[in-house]
Amino acid sequence: MTDTPARPPLTDPIGKLLAGWHANPVPVDAAIALRRDRQGAQPDQLTALIMRFWSAPGYQPGFVDAIRHASDDDSRALLELVYGQLLIAVRLRGAIEHLDRGFALAAERLGARDYLTVLNRHDTLRWLVLSPQPAAPMTLTALLRQAEVTRRLRAGGGEDPRFAPGAARRPRDDDPEHREDTIG
Repeated sequence: MTDTPARPPLTDPIGKLLAGWHANPVPVDAAIALRRDRQGAQPDQLTALIMRFWSAPGYQPGFVDAIRHASDDDSRALLELVYGQLLIAVRLRGAIEHLDRGFALAAERLGARDYLTVLNRHDTLRWLVLSPQPAAPMTLTALLRQAEVTRRLRAGGGEDPRFAPGAARRPRDDDPEHREDTIG
């Protein structure tokens, strides 16, 4: 018998949950109504925290407390990822740190495809300009689009090392052998 814990299967439902996007905007009035409607029922902790966030977008001490008191790494990873996603949906500072901590905790539970999806998503979202005040909420598609536009604009200013002078992937138009606008 071995002391090595069994690895989760590639179709691990926890891994799929960790790889998902949980921060699509909910209108404030709908979030408040959902919270009100569920007062008697016990919604799961995560749904309650998400609806509380959308009721008043911004920093939420309830998430920080839930993360601190999470019973295991999977729960902590999910809470970190979701809180980071919610913060980034309204472009608040601190989002990337939560996404990074969540990803570090979740990495072993993610299948290869999900791992790369989350890794690439986070790398793209790093280009967003974050502020101390919440902005209008955006969907993941809109966030990724804005991040990519920001990356391209900043690339012209030399902020993306892939476009820095001498970078291997940067097209060189100052070398006659590498010109693409002439034949021969």
